[in-house]
Amino acid sequence: SVSAFSPTGGRKRPLSRMVILLFLGMLPALVATAQTARITGTVLDQHGNPLPGVGVVVKGTATGTATDAQGKYAIPAESSGVLQFSFLGYADREEAVGNRTVIDVTLSEDTQEIDEIVVVGYGTMRKVDLTGTVASVRNSDLVNVPVATAAEAITGKLAGVQVVTTSGEPDVEVKIRVRGGGSITQDNSPLFIIDGFPVDNGLSLVSPSDIERIDVLKDASSTAIYGARGANGVVIITTKSGREGRTMVNFDSYWGVKKVPNTLDMMTPYDFVVSAYERTRIDSNDLNSLEMQNFIQRYGQFETYADRYGNDSGTDWQKAMFRNAVTQNYNISVNGGNATTKYNIGLSRIVEEGALVGSHYNRTIMNAKLEHQANERLTVGFSARYNHNTTMGGSVSTQNALMYRPTEGLNGSLDFSEFDEEYLNENDLINPILLSEQQYRRKMNDNFNLMADAAYRLGNLVFKTQLGIDNYQQENRTCDGPYTKIARQNGGPQAILENQKTNR
Repeated sequence: SVSAFSPTGGRKRPLSRMVILLFLGMLPALVATAQTARITGTVLDQHGNPLPGVGVVVKGTATGTATDAQGKYAIPAESSGVLQFSFLGYADREEAVGNRTVIDVTLSEDTQEIDEIVVVGYGTMRKVDLTGTVASVRNSDLVNVPVATAAEAITGKLAGVQVVTTSGEPDVEVKIRVRGGGSITQDNSPLFIIDGFPVDNGLSLVSPSDIERIDVLKDASSTAIYGARGANGVVIITTKSGREGRTMVNFDSYWGVKKVPNTLDMMTPYDFVVSAYERTRIDSNDLNSLEMQNFIQRYGQFETYADRYGNDSGTDWQKAMFRNAVTQNYNISVNGGNATTKYNIGLSRIVEEGALVGSHYNRTIMNAKLEHQANERLTVGFSARYNHNTTMGGSVSTQNALMYRPTEGLNGSLDFSEFDEEYLNENDLINPILLSEQQYRRKMNDNFNLMADAAYRLGNLVFKTQLGIDNYQQENRTCDGPYTKIARQNGGPQAILENQKTNR
């Protein structure tokens, strides 16, 4: 064998052994080079054009790059790695590296959002083709919100659309404003369209579980087909239709409790009596006057107020007037059909106690929708909806729970059923609980919608006609007992029965 010698003449290890050691020292670098290769390639669209700016990332790592103006890229990657390609408007794609050093990729357009269909006027069109502004919300955004009406369910979900609740009463009017109000003196409500038919305040007539989607047309280019009626925007409601397949029965319900989250801080009995004493002295500085003597007879001498009322919690009429209200909601639907006939039938029932004692709201909605393809050119449809709701209880604004006294004075605790005529004459205030019992309010609404349509196709031209009937009836029953202000002004109790009927 050949041996190597040192410069000093000393004998060293054989040369073959040195070569082997040198190779073993370089082996880790060779292995690393073999495992981490430089991957290059070109990214094209489905028409063969290069895509610049495509993100290329090694999956599970921070290693990444982007394609240049010619769609080319270069990135280090291991044979066991996976490359991820992503670009706005195109579907993401993954490619396993393996033994490849060149990976060319073609990305496909992501049409999920680009081809979204929006109902406009009497037809539909692609959302990307619209020149106007459209806000949309789908059924999946509505069904999981535990509210009575669709108007409450879309609150905060549509940009540029304001949903305002005027009070906390059951069945309170919910105001919809599209990009604010355009008129100071006239109605700013938008036009409501349900399945192609205009109705008044349509969001209160449809259960959230029956809605497929809501599209809000917000400017002139998208509302032009409706003329002046669409000046304040158009809210288009599309309800669920039948689907081809076996019959499906769906049932959902929820139960909940509503409560007033915050109440105002009220005067304690001590603060109330002291302030009332000071007001009485302002009106009559003479401590021997009849007014002052009557006040002292009711509440005692000023020197005793701290001992008498200092530790008295008194009556908070807010807590007496408001309660934890139970809400129940039930929905059932039957859906199905075949290639020519599809149907959807639903029933919705909500029972809701009002937060104000004595208030109550319940609503029942029944709906049916049928679609039938008579032949290759003719398609007919039919839908019917019946809405009945009853509201009980007076308005929160008529209550004086914030102003009535928290203490009876020397006579002890307050009696919820007591009528204090003297205090009424002095302050024009009545026991809030008694007042609520003296005011009977009942409002019943019945709304029936019947719609039919037929569409006939001639090549690319579709002739469609619609016919609808909207029947609305409202009955109001009010009764004011002898202790109410209305009864005192009119010389006694009074009852009113009002009926209103509208057909369109």
